[in-house]
Amino acid sequence: MLISSLSLPRDLYLLEGEITCVRRSEVHLLTARRNAWNSTTINQYKTSSAIFTNATSARKAAERQRKPGTYFEIAEIPSLVFDLAQRSLVVCQLNASPLFRSWNIPKVMIARDYSMTGIEVFNMFAGGSYRESVSGWRYTEGEPDVILGTAEGNPLASSQGRGQLQLERSSVESGGWMSFSVVRKTRANPTHIERVIGELGHLTQQQLRVNEVAARFHVTSAHVLDMLRVVGSPAKSNRSWVDVAAIDQIRPLARKLLRERVQQP
Repeated sequence: MLISSLSLPRDLYLLEGEITCVRRSEVHLLTARRNAWNSTTINQYKTSSAIFTNATSARKAAERQRKPGTYFEIAEIPSLVFDLAQRSLVVCQLNASPLFRSWNIPKVMIARDYSMTGIEVFNMFAGGSYRESVSGWRYTEGEPDVILGTAEGNPLASSQGRGQLQLERSSVESGGWMSFSVVRKTRANPTHIERVIGELGHLTQQQLRVNEVAARFHVTSAHVLDMLRVVGSPAKSNRSWVDVAAIDQIRPLARKLLRERVQQP
């Protein structure tokens, strides 16, 4: 599926509503390459049709775009996914390593205790005002290369600790058919993406980390983990995410625990 790029004010209506979840996923960047003079290579990608939810869609798009002397590469890259009720917003930073290293949550968002909206995500990552106090991007490092797009529903699966990212390159078979093969695998570096997710987690409807729930209820993380097991919503560590429904379920248990502490001699 193509992740359609966003443009304002044309697509303003797509950004209505609050963000329910922020997470990490992998997308596929399609780049057309052409050999030029002096052993150089021209690289081109169209911001309107560059990012896809899966490699199969990217390969089909390459077939439609093929021209004599052009070959294609499909790079699997980590991205940020912001879920709205009926669609996902996908934020991809290009031409940077590691990704999102130069982004930090704007100061005005740190102390907020209610959900951010789609338009706020757009403004923070791709709004065109690249000042740290407003957008989160470090002013000293210049304007970043960012594509922010939208996909209907929630077609992108969350990353499950994947360690490698693939790069595929096209070739033309003797019969004229274009095929792709893996030419490189690189180790993923999600450090800064995970940091961004942590910084923005409190601005979504759905999640707090276990240690944040513990601080809110004035109990320990171990207590929260035990209470989550009781209500059938287990978490593995104090950095695990807990959704709003589970937080509401364990709230009475936390209050009971606090009352018992007070009553102890």
